[in-house]
Amino acid sequence: MIFNSFTFIIFFLLFLFGWKFLKNYSLPRILYLVVSSAIFYGWWDWRFLFLIFYTGSIDFLLALLMGNCKQNSWQRKTILAASIINAVGILSIFKYSVFFAEILNDFFRIFGFETHLENHIPEFCLILPVGISFFTFQSMSYTIDVYRNELKPTRSYFLYMSYLMLFPQLVAGPIVRAKDLLYSLTRKPLCSETMRYNGLKLVIIGFFKKCFLADNVAQLVNPYFDNVPFWENGFAWWIVIILFGIQIYCDFSGYSDIARGIIKLMGYRFNLNFNHPYIACSIKEFWGRWHISLSSWFRDYVYIPLGGSRSGRHPRLNAIRNVWISFLLSGLWHGAAWNFITWGALHAGYLTLERTTNYQEHFRKKWYGVLFCFLFVQLQVLMAWVFFRAQTMDDALCILSRMFTLSAGEFDLRNVFLLYLIVFAGMELFMLYNLDRLLAKYLPLDRKKVEPVLLAVLAFITIFFRGDGNAFIYFQF
Repeated sequence: MIFNSFTFIIFFLLFLFGWKFLKNYSLPRILYLVVSSAIFYGWWDWRFLFLIFYTGSIDFLLALLMGNCKQNSWQRKTILAASIINAVGILSIFKYSVFFAEILNDFFRIFGFETHLENHIPEFCLILPVGISFFTFQSMSYTIDVYRNELKPTRSYFLYMSYLMLFPQLVAGPIVRAKDLLYSLTRKPLCSETMRYNGLKLVIIGFFKKCFLADNVAQLVNPYFDNVPFWENGFAWWIVIILFGIQIYCDFSGYSDIARGIIKLMGYRFNLNFNHPYIACSIKEFWGRWHISLSSWFRDYVYIPLGGSRSGRHPRLNAIRNVWISFLLSGLWHGAAWNFITWGALHAGYLTLERTTNYQEHFRKKWYGVLFCFLFVQLQVLMAWVFFRAQTMDDALCILSRMFTLSAGEFDLRNVFLLYLIVFAGMELFMLYNLDRLLAKYLPLDRKKVEPVLLAVLAFITIFFRGDGNAFIYFQF
């Protein structure tokens, strides 16, 4: 079940009807969340419900065992290791088994053996469960926080499962920490009129980003990536990559906005997951604004445990090493392919350049230096998006070669590119600088009336000018 479907709208309206009567009662509220989330997830493939219940049950029990052990004891460390091995093992089986099999095939081929290990993987394990990377990371963060004494293990199984399975963020994030949400779920949700309005506002903006911008842009971008050798015009590829940058941002931030809006309508809150990343003037700033829940997850559970930037005799070298490990793992998290690993390596390289030269601090002293940093970051991000979106490494290298040789060829995206670029930039600037306040300030308009009218216009455009109902990009992760 996906947000941009009629089925989900019916599901959510029915959910809200029942929520109105059950939200005031602790146990019925928790059970209602679990059952509703199970229906939401099982709508895609009910067989994989066993996977999320298995993951949740194991970590729930391990956290309870951990809570009964002494601090820093070998038992606690062993239990934590079991939790991490279980989560990584699940990801390896369902997400990386074919990738690892192909690597082993290439290794054995060096010695003259043809193994074809992928043919021995059970068919059931070849299906990638929707959102597996998100709910396994959420479950891992729970046991790690319990181990660190940042959270006490809950003794309510259904409370824990309601946190893990909460349907607004179940299949594509944001990744929510148990310490940020678990306690809130035990309390009666309070939803004021302002909170409901802001929730509805986020939902409308999210659908506009996804259904109008992302889905329409996808119709322009996908034909190019589906047949890379055919499209030879280098200038066209620059436009396609810029459009993909718009597409993936609107697709994923649109999902996050809808999820945050839905949870507000229920009386809870999720933290901000995207904060206008394309205004960043450094890659560090970009990752402080892009997919914040994932970047902070790798910071707190990988980068800092490895030592962060203050470990060993050579803290700068160690920090660079830890950045590379974190981003290579982030690339692998996004997909079982070398192009995703290359995407992670590029961002690690960008951050290494920033750390070793500190060039952005020197350039930012002048306005033209700030402009240079901004444009350089956009170039870096776009180069990495080539590897993120291309289906193979060969396709990515072919695209890059054409982008930098500016070869001639068929090209028909100029006018429509400007249309979506202007709409996207206008939307971002409007939200970033709260331009509705300026309209109300300098024009004889009431801001309380301006914003609802603008939201109505967005809803109208979304309904009547939406693109094909594509699944959200991050469902594959």
